[in-house]
This record gives sequence, C-alpha cells and structure tokens, in this order.
Amino acid sequence: MTKKGTLLAFAFTFISLLSLKAQDYKLAIGGRFGPASGITVKGFLDRSHALEGIFDFRWGGTMITGLYEFQKPIGDLPAMSWYYGLGGHVGFWNEDDPHFPGWKFDHSGNYSAFGVDGVLGLEYKIREIPFTLSLDWKPMINVGDYNAFWADMFGFSVRYRF
Repeated sequence: MTKKGTLLAFAFTFISLLSLKAQDYKLAIGGRFGPASGITVKGFLDRSHALEGIFDFRWGGTMITGLYEFQKPIGDLPAMSWYYGLGGHVGFWNEDDPHFPGWKFDHSGNYSAFGVDGVLGLEYKIREIPFTLSLDWKPMINVGDYNAFWADMFGFSVRYRF
C-alpha cells in the first residue's frame, strides 16, 4: 500500500471511530482551508474538551493531525468560544509536486515527518443551521526529513454538526 493509501485508510478509520461514539459526543465534520487544506472532524468529550482530527493536503503530500482541545466560552456570547490545545502529526510529501518548496529540501524525492502541534482558535456556532465556523492558528514543530518550526498553519474551517 502506498503512503497516501495508508494515510487515507488511517483517516477514514479515525473518522469511523469518532462516529461510533457519536451518541455520546457532539460531532462535527467539514473542511479546513488554508496553506494545507483538507478534512476536519471534531468530537466533544464534554462541554469544554474536544478531540480534533485533521487530514490535509499540501505539496503533493498528506498529513494527519490529532489534537486534544480545551474549549472556553467568550463572555456573554453563547455562540462564540475560543479554544487551545496540543497534539501531533505524521505526514508525507513528494517533491514532484509543482508547488513543492524545493529550496527547503535536498531534492531526494519523498519526505516524511512527524512532530508536535499546538492550536489556538475562535469558533462560532451558527444557531439557525447546523454549522460551525472556526479560525485558528496551528503551529507545529516538525521532525524527520525536515526539522523546523512551521508557523504558517492558519486555517478556516466550516463544519456540519451532527
């Protein structure tokens, strides 16, 4: 199985496991858009703790991120909250992609990485329809074929709530 196939199978397994417990959690699935765009799944453990899985695409590769998040209300605005958390990622890239930043790598072909992620964001729950909107910053420390701190991981997510 290819690296992409393995990552895709892992992402679908993660989503399936979350949905098995959907009766116990509030669950939302949607898209995350930014430098690395993809699929996001967020499931609440209780009112203030959530798990988020992100499967994104960038530079001809894929990355899977898992985050544990703390969700906090914002004053008297029941539809608004902010969140922060920690987690980790694993990813694979291919320098054959036309957008691959070759200036950062040694042109050996394929790259893999894993590391630690943080997240800080705002979320708005639309009351009239079952959607949430969020804007976050997800910096990460990457190790593997390219060791670095990546600060460009901003994202805008639209999720459907179940």
